[in-house]
Formats: sequence, structure tokens, C-alpha cells
Amino acid sequence: MTPEQSALHLRLEPYLTVVSDGDTHAHLMVGEKVLLRCRGRLVPLLTSRLLPSLDGSLSVQEVCEQLDEVLPRKSTLSLLDLLLRHRVVYETSAERQLPPQAVEAFGGLIHLLGRLSAGPFELLQSLLASRVAVVGDSPLVRDIAQALGGCAIGQVELLSDRAIAAIPEQPFVRVRAHPLEALEEVVPGCALVVGVQDGDFAALPLLRKLNRYCVAEGASWLHVRLTLEGKAWLGPLYMQDEACFECVRLRFKNNLETWRESSLHELGAQRGELPVRRLGHPPLQAQVGTMVATQVLRILSHAGPPPLASRVQLVDLLTLESHLHTVLKHPLCPVCSRAQQGPSFPWEEEDLQLDRLLV
Repeated sequence: MTPEQSALHLRLEPYLTVVSDGDTHAHLMVGEKVLLRCRGRLVPLLTSRLLPSLDGSLSVQEVCEQLDEVLPRKSTLSLLDLLLRHRVVYETSAERQLPPQAVEAFGGLIHLLGRLSAGPFELLQSLLASRVAVVGDSPLVRDIAQALGGCAIGQVELLSDRAIAAIPEQPFVRVRAHPLEALEEVVPGCALVVGVQDGDFAALPLLRKLNRYCVAEGASWLHVRLTLEGKAWLGPLYMQDEACFECVRLRFKNNLETWRESSLHELGAQRGELPVRRLGHPPLQAQVGTMVATQVLRILSHAGPPPLASRVQLVDLLTLESHLHTVLKHPLCPVCSRAQQGPSFPWEEEDLQLDRLLV
């Protein structure tokens, strides 16, 4: 055992339940999930001596010393390694760097972060240090910003020209409001940008501007929409070399039977000739906010490939039916296509401005 290992402090998973099955069998469980099945003559020692000592106050060296009289040190270390690998215990060096109030405030979140990472306290520390921008022109941005705070996003930059109701203060979370014109000053340094479209097409000019800026700067951003039919669109998540927001719009029009009517509606809304329509239903807005915050949590955890990169998840908020659609880069996308970076076609850019592009 190295000096670094002997100095580690271990803490039990806070929601762990030890279920005994006779004198020599025990199941270490969280809810209905079995983390580890134990059997043999060491089970009573494990449940009565070892597990109770793992409250984060003792180092591995001190735990071994307590059990030296009844268990060889090599066996104790093997048991601790087994508990670590099955996430029955966590190493607490990152926990000790966090304020105790933060550990208490985000206790449930820490448990969920344990599903994404073997180091949930390190992940919480990273989330509290992260910055996320929320851009939009409707009250939905407030619900998303509030949900992000509940997921321990330490700094939320809210960009909107609308008067947004004050967001209740949350511990260890700071929300700052900015006008939309500050976009290019605020976005640099953010881990992620969330662009919000609420209702019909009024927000499209803003989102198209955001998309062009993020593609040009290599910034990651997530498109979110709440439709008038009570459906939530999550995605695509733009990352470098992935399909962008304009790719989705072009692909959508290619496959829409009412593409002409939709294009006219979109154009009229952007010109201000048609009224702005939003659903304006607070319970669904809160639901979308929670869904977005959960996706942001998954993206920033880097626990696996981003689930919404070049994908759109469509959720019917009334029936809770969900569909995940893959979005391919559009070869004629005016924003992210390589053809736009170095034209090699005999036609001019204005020749590509069609109501509908067939591929």
C-alpha cells in the first residue's frame, strides 16, 4: 500500500442498505439495485465492523489498524478495493474540498452523479465551477436557468431582452442577466450555450445568429424548443464537425409535406407581420426546464458520448412518448458545410436560396 493510498478517506454510498440473508450472506443494495452480493465467513465482520467505520472520518490506514486484530491487512485492503470498484464507497478527498453546506444541499444530486462517474464529488466540484449561457426571448429561459441551478451549474448567464421574473436564490449558484446584444461578450468561456425557442418562429433570427456565431467560434450549443402542441425538442447539440441548427431546418423542410405553408409562416413571423404565439403553460415550461438541465448535466459530466450530438429528441409532454432522430450534416448548409468554406460549384450563393432543397 502506497502512502497516497493509506491516506485516502472512504465514505459509504449514502443510500446504501445492507440486507442480511442469514449469518453468512448479505446484499449491499441501493433501492432495488444490488451493488454487491457477499457470502462467506467474513460477512459478519464486513457488516458489523468494516462498513460502519467507513464514514469518511478515518483514513484507509486507520481502518486497517482498527481491524488488524481480527483481519489480516491484505484482506482488509482487498475488501476496500472491492467496495470501491462496485461503488459501495467513494473516495472523499474532493468532498473535503467542498463546503459542508454544498454536500448537504446537493446530497440527492451527488447520489445521481454516482451513476455517471466513480468520483461524484469531483464531478460536483466541476459542475459548481462551470458556466452555462441560456439565450432566448421568452419566460421559458427562466425555468431553464432555475433548473440548471438545481443541477449545481455554478454560474448561469441568462441572455434575454424580455423582462424575466426574478429567479429564487439558490445556494452556491449565481445567475446573471444580460441583454441579447452582450452575446459575443458573455458566451466565450462558457462550457455550453442553450438556445431557447418557445412557440412559433419568432425566435428564429436570434437562434440563427447564435448558430452562426457558435459554429464560427467552435462553441458548443444545445437547441431547445417548446411547441404550441406541447412537444419538447431537445437538440441537436452542436459540437465541432457535427450537424448544426441550420442542418436540422433544411432536413426538416425536406421531409415536411406542408413545407411551403411552414416557410410562409416562418417568414411572416420573422418580419413581424404575424403575431407571436407561445404556449405559456408554466407546468410544461418547468418540465422542459428539468429535461434540459438533465441533458446539460449529462453533457458536462463527459461520462460518455454526448447523447444529443447530431440528434434531436422529440418528447410529447402530454403522452410522454419520446422519439430520438439522427440528423446528418446537410451538404448545402450555409453555415457549417465545407462547401461554403471553399466553393467548388459553378453556381453562386444566391442560387442556393431555395424554399426547399431536394437531396
